[in-house]
Amino acid sequence: MLGRYFERKKDIEAHFRAEKIKIYDEFLAELFKLLHSGGRDSDNMVAFLREWQRKLVLWGGSNVLAAYFKWMNRLKSAPDAQTMFLMDEFFRALRADVGQNSTGLPKGAFANLILRRGDFFLEQATKNPNITLDELSRLEKQRFGDEA
Repeated sequence: MLGRYFERKKDIEAHFRAEKIKIYDEFLAELFKLLHSGGRDSDNMVAFLREWQRKLVLWGGSNVLAAYFKWMNRLKSAPDAQTMFLMDEFFRALRADVGQNSTGLPKGAFANLILRRGDFFLEQATKNPNITLDELSRLEKQRFGDEA
C-alpha cells in the first residue's frame, strides 16, 4: 500500500513537471521569437503574456513566480545590467523547477542567449553593475566597430 502511494505521488510529480516544461518552453519560444525579430512583434507578445501569465499562476513554482515578478518589474524601467541578471535568475528558477541544475554556469551566463556579445556584457557589468543596454551598445560599437 505504501509503495502504491509513493508510485502515485511520483506519477503526479512527473505530470506536473511535463506540464511545466510545456508552459516554460512556450514562454521561451515566444521570447526568443520576439528578440530575433528585433522587437517587431511586441504587440503579439503583450497578448501572449496575458494568457501565459494565467498559466504561470497555476503551474509556476513559487521561486519561478518570485523571479518572474522581479524581472518584469525591472524590465518595465530602462533595461540595464540588473535586468539581464534578473532574467538570468528567472531562467535558473525555470530550470530548477523542472529538475535541471545550473551549477557551473556563472551569474549572467544566460545573457549569452539574448545579447550578441554576452561575454562583453559580463565584462562591462563587472565594471559597472548598473550599465544600461544603450551604454553597452555604445561601448560595443567603440570596441568592435561596425560588427557590433
